[in-house]
Amino acid sequence: MENNRSRAGRKTENRARPQMGPAPLAVWAAGAGAVLQLVVLRQIGQGGDVLFASPGLVYGVLFLAAAFAVPNGVAGAARARMKKGKTGEASRLFSVSLILALAVGAILAALLFFGGGWIAGRAGGRESAAVWRALALAALFAAGSGAVRGYFYGMGVSAPGVISILLEAAGGGAAALWLAAAGQAQGERSALVYGTDLYRNVFGAEGAVLGLGAGAALSFGFLLLALMVCRREMFSPGGRKKSPAALGLEISAAALPGIVTVLAFGGCFLSGAFRLAGEDGAAWAGIGRSRLAVWAVSSAVCALGVGRASYLPRARRSMRTCLTSAAVRTAAAGAVGGLVLALAWRPLSAFLFPGTEAPSLGAAVLNGVTVLFLSLAAVTAAALFSLGKRWVAAAAALVALAVSLVLSRLLPAALPDSVLRLTAAQAAGPACFCLLTGAALALMAGGGGSRTEKNSRPEPVRGRSRRR
Repeated sequence: MENNRSRAGRKTENRARPQMGPAPLAVWAAGAGAVLQLVVLRQIGQGGDVLFASPGLVYGVLFLAAAFAVPNGVAGAARARMKKGKTGEASRLFSVSLILALAVGAILAALLFFGGGWIAGRAGGRESAAVWRALALAALFAAGSGAVRGYFYGMGVSAPGVISILLEAAGGGAAALWLAAAGQAQGERSALVYGTDLYRNVFGAEGAVLGLGAGAALSFGFLLLALMVCRREMFSPGGRKKSPAALGLEISAAALPGIVTVLAFGGCFLSGAFRLAGEDGAAWAGIGRSRLAVWAVSSAVCALGVGRASYLPRARRSMRTCLTSAAVRTAAAGAVGGLVLALAWRPLSAFLFPGTEAPSLGAAVLNGVTVLFLSLAAVTAAALFSLGKRWVAAAAALVALAVSLVLSRLLPAALPDSVLRLTAAQAAGPACFCLLTGAALALMAGGGGSRTEKNSRPEPVRGRSRRR
């Protein structure tokens, strides 16, 4: 009888303990998506990569927000209900969060579709307007996918969320390759009529971005299918009738720190981008390729550290041990990965993208440094979110963005090379974030053991007789 009760208790406890942190497989999938985008850039060639660079990086920000930021907020809110046994209210919370996410996605998609010409005029040229409009498909489904992933994580089911990220990365990459090739073929037919290669570049870049959006749609469709299959386990009737407006405000407040963190990091990598794209499109395309390589290597080396930092114990001594282990291992792997990228990226770039200018030695070294700091930044951010200090991570990301923007304005006097200047400004953002978040975590994990650990130590036995 006691064994049955213990099993039931463990089952309830496991169900109420969600997989809130990103699994290593999901982080690796994000890196694989960056590698596939490099393959897409090779497909669309010189000229098309200039048009793809800015929308491609914006898609990367949307992908990170949908894969990690929004799910963390929804999972946290659902977890709070599950711990109190309010499964019905958790179901209503998910319904409100999904409606809110789809509304935000629709608004963002409308802004990209109808404002694509305005954005293109400030991002390098009017000819990229069609590419920005194609990004609307990915924006439409990104937030909705994040809400469904977060509900799965909050209910303690991580497999559908991880599989959906894999599907988006693999399916989006395959669709981008196919649609880019189809767009280039259409552009070549148009070139015979109009006598210009511009349409080949535009249609190729547009098809590549549409393919990424198709991957986002595939991921969202899979999540809805998984939700329908598991509907008996995922939904419960009843619950206190809390107003949808109050639930919407609660879920927005829970998801906002993660969204701010991702957007600020995206701003660090897009700082000065629009200005450079207008001045030297080929140089900005080279930076865009380097950013994808940095993201791919950083995802490969930080995945295990992020998974470890996402589940930190509350006791200070144990927390300090786990966090130190994750940081040291990630720093060692990041140093090796950064060194490999710094040495190999120049010849690899010349091989993958013939006809383009290879990055300078200084830019290659800065890319390697960025790998180290970006990997550590992912670990410290995961640790802060695990400890419930989401706004600390968001504030540090905003400061890092400000530092990156200021340096992009001040460095022209010291570094005349535009590519080297912008690469240095972008590397300063993750470095600043690591310093701030590392200091915050040191304060949280510093000192002696927790009160619980001190009270649990055995007291010395006094007054015992020496006789045996």
